[in-house]
Amino acid sequence: MKIVTLTPSPLLTSLVKQMWIIEENAGFNVKVKSFPTGYAFINVISGEEFKLKKSGKPVIKTKSYVTGQCIEPFDLSMCLIRRSLVVNLQAYAFYTFFGIPLSELKGHVYSLKEIAPRLASELEELLEGNLQSSSVLKATDKLFTKYLKNNYLDLRLKDAVNQIMFHKGNISTKKLSETANLSQRRMQQLFKTHVGVSPKTYNRITRLQSLSFQVLNGKKLDYFVPDNYFDQAHFIHDIKSQTGMTPTEYNRYITAPELCMAYLKSNPYAS
Repeated sequence: MKIVTLTPSPLLTSLVKQMWIIEENAGFNVKVKSFPTGYAFINVISGEEFKLKKSGKPVIKTKSYVTGQCIEPFDLSMCLIRRSLVVNLQAYAFYTFFGIPLSELKGHVYSLKEIAPRLASELEELLEGNLQSSSVLKATDKLFTKYLKNNYLDLRLKDAVNQIMFHKGNISTKKLSETANLSQRRMQQLFKTHVGVSPKTYNRITRLQSLSFQVLNGKKLDYFVPDNYFDQAHFIHDIKSQTGMTPTEYNRYITAPELCMAYLKSNPYAS
């Protein structure tokens, strides 16, 4: 397996966190769970279709999909991939690209063709072609620049998201509003449209992602209450509600040798 990355162009750096291509010419089969991430992301495959399964929902089969804030995990099966493309958007960027409030994607996974059919076709053709992965990434960067909408983004929202990241999901909505110079009502409205969830929920997701990043870098969940968690019961409930696993099960799952690189690469705290 080889991972090829690209730093987004200056025009996209405030909107696209990172993009990369996983190459696996021999093909492989893998099943993973997608947990709440704190951002919308797009995944495109060269090979057989993805199979995505959410509890109580029909299986989605597609070569490209997009997901917003899925508060509960979904299963993802990938089979015989030659290469796959991942584009992680900043938490507030989806509306700017597609003009769709991210709240409409909350809890859902969609084929990218339902959201942006032309973009889906162009990305799939790029991956299926014979261009080197580095060239595919450069072409992807240009495509996303083309799809930018002229939707105004309140920079105070960007600052608020950065504050939550800085505080590792441990800042109150009141303090966040004061720091960003926004009323709490306006803060709630901006988060619903651009981030898809409330500031409180985004704090919870970020707190777990911060903890996950530590675990993926060798920290063990063998202590009573991790940083930023009020007590043990709150800690256990938070992990179970977002992953469906106990802390021990979650620790074991994301650090499995065949899975840990994917979870580390996609973590919002990864550089």
